[in-house]
Amino acid sequence: MIPILKALGDQGRLKKFEWTGDGYSGKTSRRLPQVWEALVCKHSARLYTLLSRTLQLDLFSGYGWDGSRLHSMIHSLHHLTSLALILPMCSTCGLTSLSLSYTLPNLRSFVLSSSGLPGRLDEEMLPPTSQFLSRHPSITSLFLETDDDFVIGDTALPALRALSCDECEDKTFAGLIGPRAVPRPLVHLRLSKYYHSHSRRPQDIQKFSPTLRCLEFSGTVSDFRGFAMRFLKEISGLLPGLRELGFSAESGWEGPPRKPLSADDMVTLLAAVDPRDFPELRALHLSDMDGRPLPAEFLADLPPVPPKLEYICWDVDQKEHFYKIERFGDKIGAVECNPPRRRTGRRFDSPLVGSLCCLAHWTVWFPLYFNRDTDLSFRVFL
Repeated sequence: MIPILKALGDQGRLKKFEWTGDGYSGKTSRRLPQVWEALVCKHSARLYTLLSRTLQLDLFSGYGWDGSRLHSMIHSLHHLTSLALILPMCSTCGLTSLSLSYTLPNLRSFVLSSSGLPGRLDEEMLPPTSQFLSRHPSITSLFLETDDDFVIGDTALPALRALSCDECEDKTFAGLIGPRAVPRPLVHLRLSKYYHSHSRRPQDIQKFSPTLRCLEFSGTVSDFRGFAMRFLKEISGLLPGLRELGFSAESGWEGPPRKPLSADDMVTLLAAVDPRDFPELRALHLSDMDGRPLPAEFLADLPPVPPKLEYICWDVDQKEHFYKIERFGDKIGAVECNPPRRRTGRRFDSPLVGSLCCLAHWTVWFPLYFNRDTDLSFRVFL
C-alpha cells in the first residue's frame, strides 16, 4: 500500500480512498505508521480538498497503534463538516494519541463511539469531550455512545437539531433541559436507557415540544413491555407536534432471552397511542433483531390506528419492513412499500421513516451513512 500511495502522489489524482480490514478486538493493527505518513505527505494538498466535508473512521479494532499521525491529519482538516469516530472499546489498548483537542470550525455532524478517550482532566474541570462540544457551536447532528463524562453546557450547541445519546449520564442531558438552558431547535431525539433514569422526567422532553418531530427510545423488549406504555401516558398531550415515534425493543439483549417482538406488541402500542394526545403522528417504528414478521392476516385487517398515521416500520430479522396504511371504509390495512423518499428522490438518513421530518441537514448517523451529496469521501476500517 505504501508504494501505491507514493506512486499516486507523484503521478495520480486521488479522489477517493477506502481501506477495509479484517481486524478483530485485541488484534494488533497491521496498518504501519508509514502508511499514514505516505498518505498525508504525498496527498496532503488533495486530502485538504477531499476531506473538506466528510471523514468517517471505524477504528473499532485499531489496537496496538497510537494514532498520532492520524490525529495530526485530522487536526489539519479545518474544512470538515462531518466527522465520525468509532474507537476501540478499550481506551488504553490503542489510539492513545487520538484525542479531541482540535477545533473544526465548520463541523456540522459529529459521531463518537468509544469507551472513553485518553487525556482526562481533573474532576473539577470539563473533560476533553465536553470542551470539544463547547468549541463547536455549529454542530447540528450529534451521536454519542461513550462512557466519557460529556457535559453539554447550558449554552452549548445552540443549533442542535438531532441528538442520539447512548450510555450517557444524566448530566449529559441536564444542560439541554436545565432552567438556564438555551432553546435548541431539536427535531430528532433518540435516548437509550431512559426508563432506568430516576432523575429524568417526561416533562423534561416537553422543553423540545415546539420543534420535536421524531422521538425514539432504545432498550430491551422488557423495557418496552414494562415501561413504554406507562411512559406514553405520562407524556400524553406534551408533544402535540410529534410525527414519528419509535422504540427499539431487543429481545436478545437479556438473559435468558425474552419472547421476541411480535404482532401482539404492535397491537399494544396502537392501543396506547391516543390520537388526541398525538394528533399529528404519521409513523410508528418498532425494532428487534430477533423479532417476528407481521402476519399477512394481521396486515390485512389492522386494529384501530391514529387517523393521520401513514406508515409503520417493522425492523426485525436484520431487515426493515415499511408498510403504508390504507383505509377502505371502516377497514384498515397495511401494504408493504419502499422506504419513503424525499422530493429529491433520496431517502432521508433517519432511523425512522424520516421523510416526515425535515432532517435534510443530516449527513451521518449510526450506523454510518456517507454524505450522498458528494462522491468525495474518506473511509477507513481497522
